[in-house]
Amino acid sequence: MKTFLFAFVGVAVGIAGLAGWASLSSANSMSPRLTVNVSSAVSFTKTANTPSVAELGSITTRLDRLSDDQVAPAAIVDNSSIRKVGSTSFMALRSDGSVCLSQRSTLACYVGYEPGGISTSVGDPRTYDSESAPFQIVIDGIAKDGVTSVVFQMKDGSIATAHVASNAFELTIPNHSADDLLGYTVQSALGATHFAYPAGHFPAPDAPMKAVG
Repeated sequence: MKTFLFAFVGVAVGIAGLAGWASLSSANSMSPRLTVNVSSAVSFTKTANTPSVAELGSITTRLDRLSDDQVAPAAIVDNSSIRKVGSTSFMALRSDGSVCLSQRSTLACYVGYEPGGISTSVGDPRTYDSESAPFQIVIDGIAKDGVTSVVFQMKDGSIATAHVASNAFELTIPNHSADDLLGYTVQSALGATHFAYPAGHFPAPDAPMKAVG
């Protein structure tokens, strides 16, 4: 399984291929300097709820892993900005202007936007712990204010839609691997705009996908 991280900086925890995300692997990235103030285009701190007292302790500890005091100036997660954006999803601002996301097995800070105003973490684990299990595409990400949904297109003509809530979205596409992704359409009040992934953007998985059934 591979996890592909776009417009990303910090530490990402990838999905290792067991159902229920029971096993995790980590991928570290050097910290490129921020090229755009990602936080200026999101308003989740005003639209989403503050975590409960019971949730705050564990999520603060998790998000603190994304603080980076080895650079100057230090990039520190602002704990006062942590908001709950889904049943088990949380977002926070970091002092360098990036936006951090803890969602399912994703733990990442995003330093810029892909075309259309989204940033994504894409993985293609198997659905259960077996070399014969089918692949699935697992997408976590953030979106600029105004983006309502992201529709992902497959090479076989099928589509899958991720709905955006409080600047966050998640999507699982069964029976596909990441190299099946052809492009995506960003939908907002201004209309819909399509973007195609460059050829070879996602490498093929390690083994052929097995069909379900």
